[in-house]
Amino acid sequence: MKNPDRLPESSTAGRRYGFDQNYGYRIYGNYTGRTLYEPNSNQFLPEFLLTRYELLNKDPGWLFSPADVYSPIRVTLLPRR
Repeated sequence: MKNPDRLPESSTAGRRYGFDQNYGYRIYGNYTGRTLYEPNSNQFLPEFLLTRYELLNKDPGWLFSPADVYSPIRVTLLPRR
């Protein structure tokens, strides 16, 4: 099963990413026992096989504050000091 907001990467400009950024979901599935390379984080991570999902909220608030900044040596964002 594909992620809920997965759009084709070959789409037209402005439609190459997800349409539901910042939505809240409950996801269901299992870890397969395989390890896969994830190029966005440059890490090897356990594979999760999504079996279904439920939309919980279209406006759940921010996971990261808009004031957070990207750090090239970390996977997560850190707040400015």
